[in-house]
Amino acid sequence: MLLLRERALKEKTAMELAWLEQLQLKGHHHKGSDDKHPDLIRKRKNIIRTHQRRKVGFVEDYNISRSICKEQQCTLRQAAILAKTASSFLPYLWGGGRS
Repeated sequence: MLLLRERALKEKTAMELAWLEQLQLKGHHHKGSDDKHPDLIRKRKNIIRTHQRRKVGFVEDYNISRSICKEQQCTLRQAAILAKTASSFLPYLWGGGRS
């Protein structure tokens, strides 16, 4: 799931950068486009910065998911040990064990 989100983010960022590049190419054909050039550079930096922030968020989500999975596995192991212990001890509680 996280890999799909990361791939979608890469595609979205690539599309936004391509769109910005198209704007930049169109802007150079018109007079007075020098004023727009710093805005396009700022937008590009913002797109890249946003991509990096979201990517860090995905890594954090992955690490949290991994730690939750490990906790669940540990809990399941403990439950299995308790069930095994209880099943071996129950006969003694009900008087079915050795006297």
